[in-house]
Amino acid sequence: MRKLDRERIDASHANPLTFSKKSVSDIYRLIEKLMSEHNVNDALAVRYRDAGIKLYDSDPEVAYLLLKRAAEIRPNGKLIDQLLKGLERKGSG
Repeated sequence: MRKLDRERIDASHANPLTFSKKSVSDIYRLIEKLMSEHNVNDALAVRYRDAGIKLYDSDPEVAYLLLKRAAEIRPNGKLIDQLLKGLERKGSG
């Protein structure tokens, strides 16, 4: 892990629109990393959700656990939330 370059940070605050080519490439690298992590987590949430849907009627307890995990990854997922509430009404949650 690199040390922070305090002088470069302080200089960038003097004029926030001044970026070196290196800092711009660092920003793009960070964005790519964050996007790839999001995609991995999102794909995992989809897998948990889909498995929960498949087991919704046949094994509601396991479905509930899978959907809870999906909700941890994707807390604003409307379908996941609806499915969890349905299982809670059935007494599975």
